[in-house]
Amino acid sequence: MQHLRKFNESESTSNPILRDLVGDVKETKKIGYYFITETTKGCFLNFDTQEMDFDWLDSEVSIYRRGDTAEITLRHPKARWNRNFNAYFEGDMPKIISTYPGDERGCFVFGDVFISSGHDGNYLWNVKTGEFKANTW
Repeated sequence: MQHLRKFNESESTSNPILRDLVGDVKETKKIGYYFITETTKGCFLNFDTQEMDFDWLDSEVSIYRRGDTAEITLRHPKARWNRNFNAYFEGDMPKIISTYPGDERGCFVFGDVFISSGHDGNYLWNVKTGEFKANTW
């Protein structure tokens, strides 16, 4: 129980909001069934930032780094649930924040491709350009 208490206490510290990390929405493009958003700090997203009548960019962010990749959890005060994403980082800045199809399986970089994987498939991104390549099912 002490371990859980320490974990919960460390989680309660103030975390940055997503807007601090990625900036504001610069441009949104529809590619197939997906809306790909580019932010002012050069990050690419494939989720709706204006979902559920509030802005996910105003969410508190928890980042669990694994080298150049990470799991990011967004906690918005108006949401009843958290949102989890996979991310690719260049240094300390997120370059890609990607949802995953179905339940999260993880993410990794293979060559120049960032793969955000779920039980229903994968989302593929070019890490050099941030371009959304495809999804597999």
